[in-house]
Amino acid sequence: ECGLELLQHRSEKEISEHNGANDAANKDDVAAKVEAAMEEGSAVTGGACLNANDKKVWTSGGKEQYDAALDHCGTSCAAGFPCTKSCMMKHGYSDGCAGCMAHAVECGRDHCLSQCISDHKSTGCLHCNLNKCRPVMRKCSGWAVGGH
Repeated sequence: ECGLELLQHRSEKEISEHNGANDAANKDDVAAKVEAAMEEGSAVTGGACLNANDKKVWTSGGKEQYDAALDHCGTSCAAGFPCTKSCMMKHGYSDGCAGCMAHAVECGRDHCLSQCISDHKSTGCLHCNLNKCRPVMRKCSGWAVGGH
């Protein structure tokens, strides 16, 4: 349900493998859109995940576990902000960084539900989250993650 946007973060790789040769072009297109959004006033302003603790969590397995952890937290919390944030803090992330992750989950719930409701691995769902929610995460956290 509400954790759908989390699942497509993990699913981009699967979609990429499925799409084969079109993958590079799609990623370039999405990356260009994200960069354009960043240039249009969505610059990193928070940097909530750029502290030493969050970087250590990320480089000590957090990167590999991010999509699964966010999916678990978002789904089990029905994409509710306080619960998702608390759940991600249990994975070692700081209050501020976990809050950014919870905002990304809310974004997917609020902006991509119709694209994701029937298939969270669909191209439409993935692209919605890449275009609408990755910039939210980057602006808050300083990390361009999610939807990949």
